[in-house]
Amino acid sequence: EEGVAHGPVPMGRVHVLMHQPQLLAAFYDRWCAAESKLTVLLHTQVIRAEVEAERVSSLTLHCRGRDFLVRPKAVVDASGDAVLAVLTQQPFEMAAASELQRPAYCVGVVNVDAFEPLQIAGAIVQGIQEKKLPRDAAGAHFRSSGIQGEVFMTLDLDGGADYDSTDPACLTAVEMRGREIAFQVIRHLKETHVAFREARISTLPVRAGIRESRRWVGEAVLTEEDILSSKRRESDVAYASWPIELRETARGPKLIYPQEAKSCGIPLAVLRAKNLRNVFTAGRCISATHRAQASTRVMGTALATGQAAGIAAASDLT
Repeated sequence: EEGVAHGPVPMGRVHVLMHQPQLLAAFYDRWCAAESKLTVLLHTQVIRAEVEAERVSSLTLHCRGRDFLVRPKAVVDASGDAVLAVLTQQPFEMAAASELQRPAYCVGVVNVDAFEPLQIAGAIVQGIQEKKLPRDAAGAHFRSSGIQGEVFMTLDLDGGADYDSTDPACLTAVEMRGREIAFQVIRHLKETHVAFREARISTLPVRAGIRESRRWVGEAVLTEEDILSSKRRESDVAYASWPIELRETARGPKLIYPQEAKSCGIPLAVLRAKNLRNVFTAGRCISATHRAQASTRVMGTALATGQAAGIAAASDLT
């Protein structure tokens, strides 16, 4: 109703709810502000955690040189990187460097006229063949934001043989490479394609899009077989409705669909830490295998697990 999203738009065998990220962020700001019992602390991270009697008893939050101590009734780790598992020395899993889903770098581009995606792909390939663009530019693809003249370009990046999505040097290199290639691609398209003659990059991401890093080990583990068989249980609290989307290289996705056009259930045990009674997880670091996570990490499912974990944490289920 507020113009944040439109669709769903069919893309092959899936349907995608298209959204505009800046408008979505502002919508969530208003939503959170309306909750009188909710305090939002941006620019804040957990740097220390204490455990007593199988419960996280205290957390130290840090913001720009200031520390805050909180004593939580329950905690939801939606960090994406299972940060709390590291701080509390709890079990987690992480795929080998050769298997980790490769990162993405997404930028906003304005002043773009209508175009055919295949033509753009052809222009980029030609630029690579003529050595006007680096080979990494092959991972670029475009989609409309829903706003006239604005598109988003996503660059799938290689990350390198020693790719580590939790290493600061690696993350720095990924982001710097993403910026470099993004400007090269748009500059090349301005020179070679009429739809991009007036184009310019308007927004850069706060950080590179990390698709996979650490995953919690929970009371239960969601598996590839669960996704492909669309397994359901009475204890399900959310659904995984996306195919297994493997991006273990920068050459584009490999999609593996379930046997039936039916979503897979996610039980609460997958969102509960194995050894900590008051810790829940949500988003891309929930308890799932490498291939199951390739389905559950997407935004719709991440939102669903976040809602489920939040309700569980607030419902005295610890």
